[in-house]
Amino acid sequence: MTPVPAAKGAARLLIAPGFTPDPDYFAGGAFAFMGKRGSGKSYLGRVLAEELWRTKVKFAVLDPMGVMWGLRSGADGGPGGLPVPVFGGDHGDVPIDRGSGAALAGLIIDEDLSMIIDMKRLGSRAAEREFACDFLDHLYRHNSDLVHVLLEEADLFCPQKPSPGDAPLLGVTENIVRRGRNNGVGITLSTQRPAVLNKDVMSQVEGLGIMRLIGYQDREAIDDWVRGHADPEAARAVKASLAGLATGECWWWVPELDVLERTQIRRARTFDSSPTRRRADRAAEPRSMADVDLGSITARMTAAIERAKADDPRELKRRVKALEAQLAAAPAPDPVMVPVLTGEAQEALRLAAGTIDQAQSQMIDAIASAGCWRPSPACTRCR
Repeated sequence: MTPVPAAKGAARLLIAPGFTPDPDYFAGGAFAFMGKRGSGKSYLGRVLAEELWRTKVKFAVLDPMGVMWGLRSGADGGPGGLPVPVFGGDHGDVPIDRGSGAALAGLIIDEDLSMIIDMKRLGSRAAEREFACDFLDHLYRHNSDLVHVLLEEADLFCPQKPSPGDAPLLGVTENIVRRGRNNGVGITLSTQRPAVLNKDVMSQVEGLGIMRLIGYQDREAIDDWVRGHADPEAARAVKASLAGLATGECWWWVPELDVLERTQIRRARTFDSSPTRRRADRAAEPRSMADVDLGSITARMTAAIERAKADDPRELKRRVKALEAQLAAAPAPDPVMVPVLTGEAQEALRLAAGTIDQAQSQMIDAIASAGCWRPSPACTRCR
């Protein structure tokens, strides 16, 4: 294994024995985690977030399933969690809606904030797409400092068979995978089903973390990536072992670093908030969660939302529609009675005006013919 050199004394990401990459290399790159349900894939995501926090790399977790909020608590449900805010979901510090995506990306950029974004309660697939598209696009276009995005259930963001509504989100996800390093944005795509993850997107990732996979199509999906990056002979050996991997066991394959290692993920230091899968178990709740400055975060988020809305043409359209709806719903004003002259009154008024004009002319003529009432040598008519 030949790791990318790190600065002398610099910390490394302690993800697993045999895989301790340089934070700058990993955080700015594009990777894929894949493993069937129960293989430890979300566990691996928690370990990655812990290591990014420890090495002072900003991160954002986009979590459609609501299973990553446990990062705020220690492994036993007590102290020791990461002091990062949770936005949205049942355990969120601050609620979100479908229009909050760009504002949250702005917090990462402007306020140097890491975050967990629980999208489970956004209400619809369309709302999730709108939120994620705005978030990722704003981050891609405006970011400059190193930040890493973990996409849980990545096949929802970039499916192999996209519907028309998936196209914008698929496009911006592909932009980050292919070009994000130029803007300081790295990404990890985490999926249970590599067979349904978009092949064009997956072909661009630099490395894989492969956990237990049983489905034939999911194991075969690795071949598309191998053809462009790695040795097909090595791929056969890896694929043959995938169905038998233990929970938490992972193949790390990063050809650029000459890494092909089978190893066990280190123990997580944060709380496992995945739902219970056994009848006798109840969903666990942590005893405490790491403190965050909610007052400051709420104020900053409010300001960020206003900035994002001011720059968003869709928000202007929403406001116009809202005003139109208010206008349509408003009661009609009471009629105002304005007096109107009848035709007879208008004719009488015209006759009166004519009489007044005639009398005025007669008075002027009479004054002119009467001469001056006080004769004066200066008056031309009195000489």
